[in-house]
Amino acid sequence: MAFTYTIAKVPTEALHWVRFKVGAVKQDASPALDDDEVIGALVMNGLTALSPITEGNKLALHRAAASLCRSIAAAFARQGSAGAPPGGQSPKNVSAETYLKLAEALEAEGTGLVVVGGQVQTPSEPFELVDSVDYRRDRFGNDHSEYVGDEVS
Repeated sequence: MAFTYTIAKVPTEALHWVRFKVGAVKQDASPALDDDEVIGALVMNGLTALSPITEGNKLALHRAAASLCRSIAAAFARQGSAGAPPGGQSPKNVSAETYLKLAEALEAEGTGLVVVGGQVQTPSEPFELVDSVDYRRDRFGNDHSEYVGDEVS
């Protein structure tokens, strides 16, 4: 089982970038992915281990990382509810859910969508971000809060 990871290569090579995004950066830690698994996900998306990190490869890189997250989630789910406290969830099930959410976020990031509060926002679903928690309303209920993108007066 080969394992390769160099932090300095994260900005330039697909293998290291995907490992970084998935969090599989230590050989003896969970999740442990060998190079063949990472390269397999890259190849399924038309890339190689040495593919450059470019805007043109953005979608394929994110899809490869998301596919590995789903694979890790499936592995955790197969381990079942062993070690779960009575009436609670097993750490393995929580890990599976976490990796599924990460997969969704990676795919959204790769397509240019935004994840807000765990929900994917598409261009057809406008949303506003408040730049402070100081909501201001006048006595008639009109909103005078400052929103990102508003001109500052």
